[in-house]
Amino acid sequence: MSASARYYQLTPLNAGICAAIGCATLFVPMPNSPVQLRHTFSPPDNARLAQLCGPLDENLRQIEVAFDVRLSRRADTVSIEGESAAARRALDLLQTLWGRADARFSLEDIQLELVQAAQGQRPKLTAADDEPALYTRRESLHGRTPNQVQYIRNILQHDITFGIGP
Repeated sequence: MSASARYYQLTPLNAGICAAIGCATLFVPMPNSPVQLRHTFSPPDNARLAQLCGPLDENLRQIEVAFDVRLSRRADTVSIEGESAAARRALDLLQTLWGRADARFSLEDIQLELVQAAQGQRPKLTAADDEPALYTRRESLHGRTPNQVQYIRNILQHDITFGIGP
């Protein structure tokens, strides 16, 4: 969530004001109280929105289950209902995913993102230029977790690398 974002409690009065001035998100942080957040993704892009939501909104359902919130989407606006802390985390994750929606990601990537968000890590869905990659005949392999990135670096730097575990 950006430091410049402003949040207000969603009420009929300020919902009308927000619609009139073009706000993107409404919220007042009140710990552990049920809230409704509304966020409009900008700029509107149906291809990115389809990537974000997944087939039949499957990605949104995964986020609902993980954060125990209720998500509803209409066009490029998402409403999040639930406990304020969980709703904020879900909104942060949606904004992160929106920023990365140009890249293809799968349900497995969303689940990894959810696990890392629960652990307080900043997840990455795409490989950065400075991250190591193993190139095979079929595809290039990139680490998705910090330990996987370190393992690939070790493979590239050493003649023999052992990995123990599943």
